[in-house]
Amino acid sequence: MPQPRIALVSAVDAGGIDPTGDHRPFSYAARKLEASLRADPTLEGIEVRVFDLETLEVEPFFEALSDYGPTLVGATAYVWSLPTFLRLAARLKAERPEVVFVLGGPSARASVMRLEPYAPYASAIDALVPGEGEQIIRDLARLHLGGGWQALPGLLRFDGTKWVSTGPAPRPLLDAYPTPYHLGLAPPGTSGYVETFRGCPIHCTFCQWGDKRADRVYSRAYLAEQLAALKEGGVRDLFFLDAGFNLSARGFRNLIDAEREVGLFASCHAYGHVYPTHLKPEHVDAIAAFERVQLAVGIQSFDPAVLAEVQRPFDMGRFERMLEHLRGRMSLSMELILGLPGDRPESFKRTFERTVALADTVRVYWCLVLPDALLDRQRAEQAIRFDPVTWRLVSCATWSERELEETWAWLCREAESMPQAVLHPTWVGFATTEHPVEYRYGAPVPRRDGSGWAAAPVEAAVMGRLRRCLSEGAGGWALLGARREGHRIAVELGTPEGALHLVAEPDRADLRRFRSVGGVAYWHRGRIGRAAAAQLSEAIDLLHPEITRLVGRS
Repeated sequence: MPQPRIALVSAVDAGGIDPTGDHRPFSYAARKLEASLRADPTLEGIEVRVFDLETLEVEPFFEALSDYGPTLVGATAYVWSLPTFLRLAARLKAERPEVVFVLGGPSARASVMRLEPYAPYASAIDALVPGEGEQIIRDLARLHLGGGWQALPGLLRFDGTKWVSTGPAPRPLLDAYPTPYHLGLAPPGTSGYVETFRGCPIHCTFCQWGDKRADRVYSRAYLAEQLAALKEGGVRDLFFLDAGFNLSARGFRNLIDAEREVGLFASCHAYGHVYPTHLKPEHVDAIAAFERVQLAVGIQSFDPAVLAEVQRPFDMGRFERMLEHLRGRMSLSMELILGLPGDRPESFKRTFERTVALADTVRVYWCLVLPDALLDRQRAEQAIRFDPVTWRLVSCATWSERELEETWAWLCREAESMPQAVLHPTWVGFATTEHPVEYRYGAPVPRRDGSGWAAAPVEAAVMGRLRRCLSEGAGGWALLGARREGHRIAVELGTPEGALHLVAEPDRADLRRFRSVGGVAYWHRGRIGRAAAAQLSEAIDLLHPEITRLVGRS
């Protein structure tokens, strides 16, 4: 019998997640499964490897797996990576049919595999894992080379005509399975992830949390150990994976108690979601402890009839009181969905206009018909049509296809007229005003006292010297502006491809930089191509003699 070799596969679509290029992601799900395997003493000696590639091409995955020779492949599938892993499974099974290939993650659902683009791949998948994977990956690792694994509870197996459940899996105790931080498995230099509870107590029909219960939380001791590991690893960007930062009182209390013990927040930039009508003063006080914060508030719609249609509870009075409590203390990003069943172009535009008046930044998403959400919970009278490749809603009872396309085009025009505009195939984002604060991850970054970084234009004489420096080379590039952001200097460069923001600050070990010159770190906001990178490097050489005199002076 061959030795077990486990391959855990995931695809990080970093460009789709964060087009600014600032987010440094890795597949937390795949590393969480790796940690579960490595923490089980009965599996000592089993070889485990994570293949977490930043590509959606099949060939790099196939080549890597062919070299490794796994006996079990566990792939974590999201809507963006599902086609990749189905093609990978088919190709791998054609050459090595003895390999057990299981598919987990949010897209590992029978309802997905019945859709026309994915149904032909059913025979290449040995099992779907529609639930939590920490325990079942251990069971599969232990049994997949012998008999009996096919009857493990928590699987969906294809019998040639339909997907058949092996029965519900037990709901595990969350503390029983370590994070990659507990075991030192997280890739260095990446963003950090924290989960304080699992599930969501609010069951909106458009959301992939679906109808999952939210009655399990991580303990204070577990979270304290994780925060300590994050602190020791120098992690500065912290993403909260919870459905909402304020949706589990027990989870929040355990997190705050753990933070009091460890003291991580003051050195971190925090990113997460809050539910608008459940925000309390203690949540705001905890959030304000972070060095920097981006809070996203999912509004979706201000129309009560639309919210009722998608089963989203909302209390306008409490929301307005929450806004008053937050105003002046931190920046607020609001999120909407275009195309919700029950909504119409006119009511959407009213919600949009109100949101622009209230928020610091706005993101609007095209309604997607996702598994565990509208794909599985739609009602016949909603008459939902969607594209099973992009998952975008095409039409429904209250939106014609033409109305959706026209409203999206209108939205894109509105976004393009706003500062900090970002246009993506399924969402648009922008700032509502030219705030005198730094923008990263598409949202303003508040200062520790909550008022915002003081940003001032550099003196006219300095601007003149910077322009003269740039005029000596960097053909086709021009200096559009420059300002001080605390100890940083932010320079806006005009290029043939559009504006590019270059930031200079004193170098330090934990900075993710484009270049370091004479103790000054240079990084840029947004992604650039290879040719532009070479031109930017030349621009840095030209500007550095002047910038080095400015950096560090606030």
